[in-house]
Amino acid sequence: MSKRKLIALVLFLVILGLSVAAYILLPETLVVQIGLNGKASNTLPKLIGLLIPFGIGMVGSISYLHGNPDYQKKGLLFALLGIAFFILTFIMNYNR
Repeated sequence: MSKRKLIALVLFLVILGLSVAAYILLPETLVVQIGLNGKASNTLPKLIGLLIPFGIGMVGSISYLHGNPDYQKKGLLFALLGIAFFILTFIMNYNR
């Protein structure tokens, strides 16, 4: 297995694992934006709120694996961005 395939597989598994954990652990309504006063200013239903980072991460990992060399770095960045969005979603919503 090549290094690129291994990295894409790890990214895919991390994103999938975060998706499942978030679906099980987070509340039905997710805070997706916090106002300047520190209170929730925008919320989404859980499924839609989790599909956004999942989609970003999956598109990134697939484009990292199958994209031409010009887009592989961008794909890796998108996959890592999806993981970062999951982490932020956990921070803002866990034990809320």
